[in-house]
Amino acid sequence: MPTEKLTEAIKAYIKKRADTKFEKISKDLKSQQKIKLWTDAEFQQTLAEQQALINTEFYPNTWLTKAAERAKQINVVTHALKFTHSDAKGSGALAKKELAKEAHYLTTASINKMPLDIMGNAAALDVAGLLLISEDNQELMDYIFKSDTSPFLPLANNEEQAAQWLQGFGDALTDSNISSHTLAKQLYFPVNETYHLIAPLHATSMAHELYTRITDTRFSEDSVAARKAKREQKPFEHLATSYPNLAVQNFGGTKPQNISQLNSRRKGKTYLLSCQPPKWENQLALPQQHKDQFFKQYRQIVANKIKGLKKLLIAANIIEKNNVHIRNKRARLVGEIIDTFILFSMKIQQLKQFSGWSKTSKLSRAQQLWLDPYRDDKEFQEERETNDWQADIADEFALWLNKQLESAWLKMDDNTHGEWKKLLQHELGMLKDDIEVIST
Repeated sequence: MPTEKLTEAIKAYIKKRADTKFEKISKDLKSQQKIKLWTDAEFQQTLAEQQALINTEFYPNTWLTKAAERAKQINVVTHALKFTHSDAKGSGALAKKELAKEAHYLTTASINKMPLDIMGNAAALDVAGLLLISEDNQELMDYIFKSDTSPFLPLANNEEQAAQWLQGFGDALTDSNISSHTLAKQLYFPVNETYHLIAPLHATSMAHELYTRITDTRFSEDSVAARKAKREQKPFEHLATSYPNLAVQNFGGTKPQNISQLNSRRKGKTYLLSCQPPKWENQLALPQQHKDQFFKQYRQIVANKIKGLKKLLIAANIIEKNNVHIRNKRARLVGEIIDTFILFSMKIQQLKQFSGWSKTSKLSRAQQLWLDPYRDDKEFQEERETNDWQADIADEFALWLNKQLESAWLKMDDNTHGEWKKLLQHELGMLKDDIEVIST
């Protein structure tokens, strides 16, 4: 396979490094010019000297020779140690791509084109950038894996020099001193009378692939347009994909390059998908089996509020106090109980697909009129329009609440019954007025 474009990409990468360094030096010299009072001629001469030095340092043959010598300071990995702890000094791991053929689970090996990461001395990350060069689906790393000098030959003095470069860059693919570290996660697995040391490593390649796909899904032009079309309820040729409960974990703080090359590209961010188990939600059952079913279902929801109100009323009776704080708390608890009653009722009312279910129920007539508003029955609807049933609902609620609060220490009477009934009737009237205002 021709490698001319890959060779040109190597030259372009080295030139970009040289230009970046020259820009920084040029900026520094301009600052010094004001201090040292250089003339324009002196400044231009100094700048030309620095340019000559940079051209010598970044001459492709010279730079590649030094880069090959520094390559041993870094390691190409798919699983990195420093994600466990930034000061961990142990080895990473490089998973072979052939494993993908045998993968039966979602693992790093499941990625068709695995992004490779670089860990090691942050000062040598410029060499890492070279190793990760690709052009027209050709990756320099693949040639290094195969010990193929083709991309380097046009830049070398001879084949022997190209082979030396290849050997130097190959040192980044293997770790001659495999080790763990005290700051690494470690598992000691018993084998006969000894142990195997297992060091779980962060799957940095998979993390980067996941980050890339999610970022594209969230911020690409097609994705943004798809979500806009969804909000506006318009057709669109692409799917609108979302990742609920997505979390972001950061590595490396202000220096993500100290962790790894790919971590630096992600600015230290790694996405975590939600692994929460599904939350079971019981389907709302229609209260049609027996006459007290609605209130039994409602009690399950409001049991804690009833308990709190009962405890407050008993305490007030024992200490014979009825100050403003107790009255306010009592009013708040009763208000919450009534609000919950209305909200729970509305959930049943909104089950339009089951309209008419109350015909076969054992509920009181008032509860049927209250809970089954879409029942297709002319006589039923006429009766419902009168709203006379609201007083009956309030009366049933007041009787039920009195019964829940009654105890050996707390006697409920007609006064409390009348109070509960009046409060609910007021809320039902308010609700009717709101509905009429909205409908007009």
